Amino acid sequence: MTVENNKSSQPTNVLFYGRTLKEYVSMFDIELSAWQGCKILDCPAGPASFVEEARQQGLDVIGCDPSYTDELLVMVDNGNNDIDKTIEVSSQYSQYLSQQFYSSLEQMKEYATKALKIFAESYSLGRKENVYIQAALPNLPFCDRSFDLVLSGNFLFIYSKLINPNLEKFDYEFHRQAIIELLRVSKKEVRIFPVGNLTGQPHEYVSQLLTELKTQRIVAEIVPVQYQIFQTGNLMLRLTRL
Repeated sequence: MTVENNKSSQPTNVLFYGRTLKEYVSMFDIELSAWQGCKILDCPAGPASFVEEARQQGLDVIGCDPSYTDELLVMVDNGNNDIDKTIEVSSQYSQYLSQQFYSSLEQMKEYATKALKIFAESYSLGRKENVYIQAALPNLPFCDRSFDLVLSGNFLFIYSKLINPNLEKFDYEFHRQAIIELLRVSKKEVRIFPVGNLTGQPHEYVSQLLTELKTQRIVAEIVPVQYQIFQTGNLMLRLTRL
């Protein structure tokens, strides 16, 4: 979700923070059995364990992220540092925190640490097998309609110029191009989480984007999901091709 915070607490870059399969299922309202035999993209995937855990359950999942390199130890170090940063920033908004998924920030950190551990253990082999691919929105190295389901979590609308002046490049045009690109590589659905703010309303970029998408035979729905860190931050955007 997006929060209005003071300049000193705002990140100056995208944090390398990941989540587990359990968090993804709740965050994106995924029925795993419904996607057996389908191709799934997680973008940006960060140090999440979703790719590895889902593949262990027989799903065909690929993760892409601009931070993926061959320097695993550096990535793990960045991941641990960014877990601490995420918890620190979240703690500044304790009055808005929800206990619907995490009982505490300590438990939230435990989930992130577990995700990073599983990711790190699977990464070297995954890189060789093109399961983890270095790529950045809004230009992905995949053919049109390569994936049945595309997931994009905790990046778009959180990291935006509108909320954080440190992130000038993530303006409305970037969001528009990124979502068009996610739609390009999807042949069924794109799910984006979160899209809300502290008032429980969609991010201001969302209404503009939905207006543009009306002309492209895309069904757009904003739906509540079970996952939330903050009390009103449970809105997901689901885009479905007609």
